[in-house]
Amino acid sequence: MHLRRWREAFDTATDLHIEARRRWRVLNPRARFPNELQAMEDFDTWLFCSIDEQMGSPMVDEYAIAIRQGLSSDPTCYKHMTINGSHYRTRSYDDTKRRTTDCIVTATFSHESVASITDPNLVGDVLSYVGYITNIISFTYGHLVEFNLLRVQWYRPMVVEDLSRGIRNLPHNAVRSRDESGFAVVSVGVLVSVYEEPFIMVDQVSQAILVPIEGEAPWCLVLLVESKFSYLADLLDTQAELGLEI
Repeated sequence: MHLRRWREAFDTATDLHIEARRRWRVLNPRARFPNELQAMEDFDTWLFCSIDEQMGSPMVDEYAIAIRQGLSSDPTCYKHMTINGSHYRTRSYDDTKRRTTDCIVTATFSHESVASITDPNLVGDVLSYVGYITNIISFTYGHLVEFNLLRVQWYRPMVVEDLSRGIRNLPHNAVRSRDESGFAVVSVGVLVSVYEEPFIMVDQVSQAILVPIEGEAPWCLVLLVESKFSYLADLLDTQAELGLEI
């Protein structure tokens, strides 16, 4: 939550910087950008500089100070961990004769790309992926801030559009809608490169299970698993709607 606030401020500053560069370029088509309009620094550099500049302001709280101080210890890797009411395990640990499967997660990514070679306009898309956890990593900053990061091997399916004509398509979206019932399916036969977005925050994923579809291997149904705390959220929402004290 605290980092998200800084990220939003960074995105706003970046948009303003880009607009200022665009306006300056219109007036100065051949000149070099002045120092204040050089390329924007990355988020980490901007964050640390902003915390230093705004120290003592309401924007800088104990969480920001802890992040600015850096890691208080080396990152720790776990085979399993309970976070936000869900129990996560790595696939290697799941394979050690566990009775349940807790290594499957699904996540949604926002993606932008040019419309075509001749059309440079950006086109946005929302992509859903399913994968299995290969590592659980915990980072601690100061004594207040802890981040839990998952390393995930994502699946990428090959969709057969017309088997009779031999036409196949490799779609961007790795989770495909099965039918009007709303179930999603994923092929576990093709994997995304291990270097392509393998890390994700725990708060950004939902836990799921894969159910093989009989006679359609390697396709599986994707069924979401509710957090053990989800009933508390429903209870709080109900109390708020009824005007009851929480």
